[in-house]
Amino acid sequence: MAWPSYKEHASQGGSASARRALLGLPQRTVLPELRAVPVTDLPGVGPRIAASLKDLNVTSLADLVSHYPQSGAAAGC
Repeated sequence: MAWPSYKEHASQGGSASARRALLGLPQRTVLPELRAVPVTDLPGVGPRIAASLKDLNVTSLADLVSHYPQSGAAAGC
């Protein structure tokens, strides 16, 4: 599976700011603001990946950045 390309948005000031612009987030975002952004807003996250993340109780970007695996099996060990 190939990751989405941000080349068309590179002229906006780099890849980090291009991704931020794609998600419609302000320059600085705090964790409570990320709770309102679903993981499906990320490029490449469709219904299948969203369903897998929901099994891990990850439904928002805040859940995603604060998720830590609970066991070795969840970490891929």
